[in-house]
Amino acid sequence: MAEPLHAMLKADTTWTWGQNQEKAFEIIKIKESLCNPPVLALYDCKKSVYLSTDASSYGIGAILHQIKESSKLPIAYASRTLSATERGYAQIGKEALAVVWGCRKFHDYIVGLTVNIETDNKTLVPIFMHKALDGISPRLQRMKLKIMR
Repeated sequence: MAEPLHAMLKADTTWTWGQNQEKAFEIIKIKESLCNPPVLALYDCKKSVYLSTDASSYGIGAILHQIKESSKLPIAYASRTLSATERGYAQIGKEALAVVWGCRKFHDYIVGLTVNIETDNKTLVPIFMHKALDGISPRLQRMKLKIMR
């Protein structure tokens, strides 16, 4: 979302404000409004925890939420841009990175709990559900081990 704004921060980039930057700025305003009360719910350590993650070509994001009164309410949002190296990952690697990063970001909320992870990439399910590490790339093996900690 904010990639056009992040791109302007590079040392070798000329500062320009165009339609892409304006659009990204407006999206960030919307994103900020999502974090203001009463939209965010209070964390309840006695309820199940859900972590929804997603990845795009430029960034990853995670939402921590819980079910309260039969609806999912967000507890916290997090996102970041991908590094140049991470942008070169295959999409499955980006999606796995989003899961690992989301688990690390919300570690204080989820440590010691069973976490329900939601992702739109169905190819991650067999990778993370089976115990065997053989048959998957070394990068995905490392990501799986990080989640298991």
